[in-house]
Amino acid sequence: MRCYFHLRQGHHLRIADPVGVEAGDIAQARAETRAVLREMAAEMRRDPARWCGWSVEVTDASGTILFSAELDDEDF
Repeated sequence: MRCYFHLRQGHHLRIADPVGVEAGDIAQARAETRAVLREMAAEMRRDPARWCGWSVEVTDASGTILFSAELDDEDF
């Protein structure tokens, strides 16, 4: 399945993922999300106020939301 990783600030879509990533299942999509959040961690630490209230919303090709996570969610 193809998963799309959209960045939202509050209720507003700020950065849409037009390409997506192939994932075998939801667990793999969550692992990909964790990898993206790790990559963004350095930027978020440099300017935490900028990323306050942001989240990643993962959808399938039809736009159905599979899950979401706050960017500052260390337990995700």
